[in-house]
Amino acid sequence: MPTVPQFGLRQRDPVTQWIEKPACCATKNTFTFLNERRAYPSGVKWEDPDASKLWLYNLHYFDYLNTANTRLSGKQEVVPKDEQCEATVLINDWITNNAPIAGNAWEPYPTSLRLVNWIKWHTLGEGLSTEALNSLAQQSAWLSSRLEYHILANHLFANAKAMVFAGLFFSGERADAWLAKGIRLVNSELAEQILPDGAHFELSPMYHAILLEDVLDMINLAKATPNTIPDAVLDSWAQCAAHMLGWQRTMLHPDGDIAFFNDAAFDIARTPTQLENYAAQLDVAEANSALDLKPHSALLETSGFAVITKGPFTVIADVALVGPSYQPGHAHADTLSCECSVGLDRLLVNAGTSTYATGELRDWQRSTAAHNTVEIAGLNSTDVWGGFRVARRAYPHDVSWHEEAAHSLLKASHDGYRFLRGQLSHSRQWHVSEEALCVTDVIESHSDNKDSRQHSVVARWLLHPEVQVTGPQTLRILSGQQLVWTVSNGDAEMVPAYWYPRFGMQQATHCIVVTAVAGKAFSINFSLVGTDL
Repeated sequence: MPTVPQFGLRQRDPVTQWIEKPACCATKNTFTFLNERRAYPSGVKWEDPDASKLWLYNLHYFDYLNTANTRLSGKQEVVPKDEQCEATVLINDWITNNAPIAGNAWEPYPTSLRLVNWIKWHTLGEGLSTEALNSLAQQSAWLSSRLEYHILANHLFANAKAMVFAGLFFSGERADAWLAKGIRLVNSELAEQILPDGAHFELSPMYHAILLEDVLDMINLAKATPNTIPDAVLDSWAQCAAHMLGWQRTMLHPDGDIAFFNDAAFDIARTPTQLENYAAQLDVAEANSALDLKPHSALLETSGFAVITKGPFTVIADVALVGPSYQPGHAHADTLSCECSVGLDRLLVNAGTSTYATGELRDWQRSTAAHNTVEIAGLNSTDVWGGFRVARRAYPHDVSWHEEAAHSLLKASHDGYRFLRGQLSHSRQWHVSEEALCVTDVIESHSDNKDSRQHSVVARWLLHPEVQVTGPQTLRILSGQQLVWTVSNGDAEMVPAYWYPRFGMQQATHCIVVTAVAGKAFSINFSLVGTDL
C-alpha cells in the first residue's frame, strides 16, 4: 500500500457501501450542480469567474467521485475513451491547478468535504496515487489549524468529521492528533447541535439529513478501522444517529420526503430512504430500511415543530424559535407557517430554497411572504437580511396542543410584530379533523394605539404545483381527491406563484392570498368533498 512522507495508512476492513450521490458528469469535464450545467472542453476551470461561489464549492467538494455514474467508477464501457471523465485525471488536475492555499479550493468547508470524498473513493478500492496521498495529508494538516470556529454550526461539524476521517485514514503521530481533535470536536458539537428531541439545531430538515449522513459515515469508517475509536464513543454516535432518524421520520410528509422549513430543498442531502437503508446496514438501532412508517402526531417541543395527523390530513407546523440564536444563517422568517399533505399528496408548501446568492430572490425566499403564515405591513416577522443574517426576530409563545379522537387543535402565538404601532402579536390555531383543515388567525394590539388597524394583514397559502385549481374555490390533488376552500372575515384571491423545490429550479403554481384586518379573527378552511378519478 502506498505511503506518504511521515505517514502510513491504517489497516482497514472493508467499509459498508457509502451512499451514492447523484451523477453529475455527462461527459469529460462536464458538471451539473444546482441544476446548472457547465462544460470545460479545454480543461476544468477550477476558479471559473462566471460560476457562482456555491457552484464552485460543489466542483471542489468532489462528491462526483462517489456517484452512480459509471464514467467515474472505472467501468466506462458506455463512453468513448477520449470522452471519459476519469476520477484520477480530475484529482491530479485539481492538485496541479490549485496550489496551496488560494481560492475557493482551500477554504475550510470545501476542503473538509473533499478530504472525506477522496478517502471514500480510496476505500472502495480505486486507490489514490502517491501524489494524491501527499496532497491529502497536506490538506489535512492545513485544515487542522483552520477549523471554522468563526462560523460554527454545520461548517464546524464538517471540519470535525474531516479530522476524524483523516485520523482514521492515516497512521502516525500527527494522524493520531487529528483523530483525537476530531473526536473531541464531534462529541462537543453533537452535544451542542443535536437537540433533546433529535433535531439538528439549525431547524432545517435538509441540514438535519446532511449531518445525519455525516454521523453515519463516521460510524462506517470507524467500524472498518478497528481499535481506533473507543466503543463508548462509537455507541454514543450510534445512539445519536438513531435519535436523529426518529426526528426525521416524524417530520416527513407522507410521500416520504422532507418538509420545507428554513433553508431546505430536494437533492442536496440524501433522501430519508437512503439514510434509513444506510443506517440499517450499519446496524444502527431502530433503522427502518423500508421506511413504511405511518405519519403520527407529535409535538417536538425542543425543536419547536408540531405534526398533526387526522384521517388523510398531515399538517407540519413551525412554532419554533429562530435557531440557533447565535448562528441563524439558514433561518427564514417562517414563524407559525405550515405545510399540509392529503394522503400521499402535498397540498400546501412553503416556497423552498433555490439560491444562496445574495440578492432579491434569496431575500424573498427567506421572507414571511414566501411561507404559509401572516405578513403584517409588508414586513418580515423576523428581520432576515444579507443572505445569511438575522436581526430582530420573532419569539413564539403560548403553544398548546389538544388531542381528541375526532380532532386535533394546535395553538401558538408570536411577537415578531410588537415593534409596529399598536404592538401587534399574531396568534394562530390549527383545527384538524378527518374531513377538514381549518386555520384561524388573529392580529391583536397590545396598546391603545388606534392606528394598529391601518397595517395591512396578509396570509398566503402556496399550493403544490400538482394541485389543480378546478374552480373559483375548488381544488383537486393528484390522487383525484377534491377539496373546497373557504375564507371567513377576509378577502381572498388566487394568484400565480412559484415553488422552489431545488436549487436552480422553479415550478409554476398558485397561491391563495387572504387580506384581513387587525383585531378580527379570520380563517381559511380546506374541506374534502369527494374523489374524481
